[in-house]
Amino acid sequence: MKDFFTELLNKAAEKYSSKPSSEVSKAELAKHSAEINYIENNYDEAIKNYQLALESDQNYFEAHYWIGRCYFESNKLDKAIESFNNFISLEKDFKDAYYWVGLSYYKKFDYQSAINVYEIAISKGVPPARYYCMISYCCIKNNKINKAITSAKKAILLDNKFSESYICLGIAYNLIFSYELAIENFNKALEIEFNEARAYLGLGMAYFGLNQITESKKHFLQAKLIDPDFTEYIDKILEKIP
Repeated sequence: MKDFFTELLNKAAEKYSSKPSSEVSKAELAKHSAEINYIENNYDEAIKNYQLALESDQNYFEAHYWIGRCYFESNKLDKAIESFNNFISLEKDFKDAYYWVGLSYYKKFDYQSAINVYEIAISKGVPPARYYCMISYCCIKNNKINKAITSAKKAILLDNKFSESYICLGIAYNLIFSYELAIENFNKALEIEFNEARAYLGLGMAYFGLNQITESKKHFLQAKLIDPDFTEYIDKILEKIP
């Protein structure tokens, strides 16, 4: 990954250094500096440079999008939402700005606002599979399990190779104790993405619900092996299993 970013930076530097200084506008220089700072996680500096680029070129609407991404990564979620919405209001091709607005609300635990944003995105013709999936996650958080299931199924109908939708559906089925259906969907997720720790975690929970302890432990351990971040959470569960 480091080599990839090094190559990207070198290409960017070459692009601008190959131009005579008279041909390089203030906007281009500021944009170039912003891109480097964003890649290096220097979000405050990136924001300053995107703002400078925007001052020099008021038609550089994409700056609003990237300022939003910087604020999001800095966990300044209200400012992120404002910047993404500025971008959406100015640019017909809103890319995935709606996704990030919704995700910002999700991180603020404002799940209904996130749902509203994703539903607007779908009505605008944005490719909807992952938006239905995010609606499903928000509904799970709001304990609206029936809508969560319906939304995940819509996502699968639109793109049956999107593993996230099966994981979301599996989680929803686990929550209403439909363990067999949960197992079916987590296994479908693994057919698409075999190294998905959350699917193994969900399988562990489902088999535990069915009192199939050996099978449950096997899947919990696999989840830990793939993603050590789950270790503490899974260990607490395993302590309760005889």
